[in-house]
Amino acid sequence: MSCPFCKVFGVLLLATALSADAYTIKYILNGGVNNPENPTSYVQDKTNLVLKDATREGYSFMGWYIVYSDLIKLYDAIYFGSLASKSTLSIGYNFGSFTVEARWGLVPEIPKQDERGCYLIHNANELYGIASVSFTDLDPWYPRFVFDGCISLQSDIVVNENVLDESGKLVKEDYVPWYELGFMGTFEGNGFKISGLVAESGLFAELGEWDGGWHRKITYVRNLGIEDSYFSGETVGSIAGNVVGPVQLRNVYSNATVHALGDAGGLIGIIDVTNKGCPLAAPSPMSSAKFASKAMEADSSEFVVVENAYSRGVVDGKYVGGIVSKVDAAVLRNVYFAGELKGKYSDCIVQEKGLICYESERIFEVENALCMNSKNTSVSQALSLDETQFADGTALGMLSAGVNGSAWIQDLGTDAFPALDVSPFGIHYVLNGGVNSEQNPSIYSINDSPFALEDAVKEGDEFEGWYTDEMFTQKVESINTALYGDWTLYAKWKSFFFVNIDLNGGTRYRGNPQSGTLKFKWSADSSVFALYDASRDGYEFEGWYTDPLFTEKIERIPAGNTEDVTVYAKWKMLEYTITYHLNGGVNDPENPTTFTVQDAGYVFKEPTREGAEFLYWANFRLGYHRTLKIDDMKNLNLYAEWTPVPQQPQKNSKGCYLLTSKEELYWFAGLVNGTLKGVIENYEACASLQNDIVVNEAVPKQSADELDTIAYFNWDPMWSFSGTFMGNGHSISGLLVNDECKSAEHYGGLFCEVWSEKSLSRVTVKNSYIMGSGYIDSLAVTSERMALPSVAAKSNWRLDVQGKQVSLSGLAAGKSLLVMDVQGRVLRHMRTESSMIIELPKTGRFLIRYGNETRAVMIR
Repeated sequence: MSCPFCKVFGVLLLATALSADAYTIKYILNGGVNNPENPTSYVQDKTNLVLKDATREGYSFMGWYIVYSDLIKLYDAIYFGSLASKSTLSIGYNFGSFTVEARWGLVPEIPKQDERGCYLIHNANELYGIASVSFTDLDPWYPRFVFDGCISLQSDIVVNENVLDESGKLVKEDYVPWYELGFMGTFEGNGFKISGLVAESGLFAELGEWDGGWHRKITYVRNLGIEDSYFSGETVGSIAGNVVGPVQLRNVYSNATVHALGDAGGLIGIIDVTNKGCPLAAPSPMSSAKFASKAMEADSSEFVVVENAYSRGVVDGKYVGGIVSKVDAAVLRNVYFAGELKGKYSDCIVQEKGLICYESERIFEVENALCMNSKNTSVSQALSLDETQFADGTALGMLSAGVNGSAWIQDLGTDAFPALDVSPFGIHYVLNGGVNSEQNPSIYSINDSPFALEDAVKEGDEFEGWYTDEMFTQKVESINTALYGDWTLYAKWKSFFFVNIDLNGGTRYRGNPQSGTLKFKWSADSSVFALYDASRDGYEFEGWYTDPLFTEKIERIPAGNTEDVTVYAKWKMLEYTITYHLNGGVNDPENPTTFTVQDAGYVFKEPTREGAEFLYWANFRLGYHRTLKIDDMKNLNLYAEWTPVPQQPQKNSKGCYLLTSKEELYWFAGLVNGTLKGVIENYEACASLQNDIVVNEAVPKQSADELDTIAYFNWDPMWSFSGTFMGNGHSISGLLVNDECKSAEHYGGLFCEVWSEKSLSRVTVKNSYIMGSGYIDSLAVTSERMALPSVAAKSNWRLDVQGKQVSLSGLAAGKSLLVMDVQGRVLRHMRTESSMIIELPKTGRFLIRYGNETRAVMIR
């Protein structure tokens, strides 16, 4: 492994045998001292496994991380804290015995903010302090910390010294690793550099807001260098592993080493800003033609811009680009690569046009791109120059001649390559109808002296100052040029006033989620300020009032008003009804028949039924969505779902369970699904049917509505079965199955998925009903999935797996296609094209359902 942490991060391919024996936990302390309460072993049950922090003098504990091993083959590290909600049953199944290592970071210092709200970073400890002002995400598939805001470097930052040797290899041993950080907002480097980073994905694991295109929120990274750093993982770039939203990178460079098992880019691993839950069409054949007009016409919040940027480091991976490996929608302008590429598939600028929803959305422009001594330019069409042309000013002239290319500099005769200068910082004035003073500058540069701001003017109004925010909370009278970076200033006028909307417990205004008191800025010379309806769960909105005692109602604020106004929402509490459908049972007398919002959280009592075990209250007949308590403020219909009381069957001499009754059948299903109390699940169990079993005498023939007059038992399929089920020519009838498992129809509802071809033999499902599929008269169930008699025959569509990409062909366009996990839960719902590619986000086993056929795929 070339990965510096010897590790992990993806879905687990490990298949550890279930056992009641204890699994071991080993600790790599990396110079620290373990907590004596940390266990060295654990057994599988339904408790949680907690590892307490280790300690090391002079360092901050970053957490325990699971270590790569022969059995746990993952890409990037898994933070053990992300498994806090998992039981030891789940941890044992996925990991078995495992080793964790302690990671140590610098002791964080929370950075201070300036008048703009930017966090000012002066040293490495403050850089690590970014985590303290970020929000955390314990989902193992996302960065552990995500920052949303503004950061401004105030000096060069050194995290570790002498990380790389002259060839770009990692030589630092006792290094301090960097966090997996997601970033949204503005990162202003101010011409400074960060050196000595050692991490998995890059300075940022993810860059941009995932749905930033919808919010029109652009993330900016500019005037920044990355030096003497090493990044190694699955998808890697020195600035960011993944760009997931609209981002603009300007005046950035790197000489770091980037190593990836998958996509490696000198600056960015993958740019993927358009594929948000849509069907992924196969990319069209590569073309040397540029889509010259698209970026000019498109909204800049719909693609990525990389402008005035270069990489001179080692970029090593399977898919390699000198600047970025894979791009769906981006403009690369005035860029060059003069490092070393190592990859099976490579281009000195961008290696591949990535997958995209619709080809019409693609923006792929590479303008004014240069590479040194490179023959790998088939995708980018970059121009290859030699060392002399980079040193003698030829490359400098080309880069400077590009759009916005004035940032390029080079001391000819001394510098072997062009470099980047810090452009003047901008000052943007939002005048709100006024006229600016000619003495207020629009730009300033490093080393300029601070200067006072002059007043703006507006006819018939009075200027009340400059503010750094549009809600006028932070006033400034001068520009502190020592803080660097761009400024946006807002002019405040006396005619402005604020409308404070007190929702008084309400949760929505104008249909949008809100809370507390809303504040709107308005002006006396504007039109009437209209007030809109609010909403609140459990209440009816009765209007806006100018006082908290609700004596004076108001519908709008007239034009010409100059005073701040506060309005209050008035509410009327509503009452709701509950109708119980007991399905042969008797209700608990404490269960209410009406409720209000004040009853929220009431936990429903269980009903009783002779010879049955209560399953749950459902919100529709045969429903699988459980209703445990009063939560939604609406009239409720609750349906009691029951099973027979499970009874453990006898075994034969080979350890196979002998099923003679519905009670024993339900016990066996509970064993397979892991729902029996005090019994560990066993999806490899063996069962032998000894006679015909009837679960329900009567079942619906047309719809679940027929269950109103039937007392029935609910059947939950055996979800993932790889054992043995011998029918011996007998039948199971009367199964009533919900539609939670999308592939249950192939097994008559008896199973959800069967993973062994020899698992099932000589069993027939009769007189049964599956919601969403219909009535089954008689179906012989085998390990090969069987379409119901009323369903059309299977189509001839094809499925091929390459890496994480699943290629589909032979499809009918416009049909429904589902991607599911092995439990049948829908992960993505798409509309088909005749051929398409689905890129799955992680490794593991998945189900692809098209028409009435479900196929399993394994992503390794």
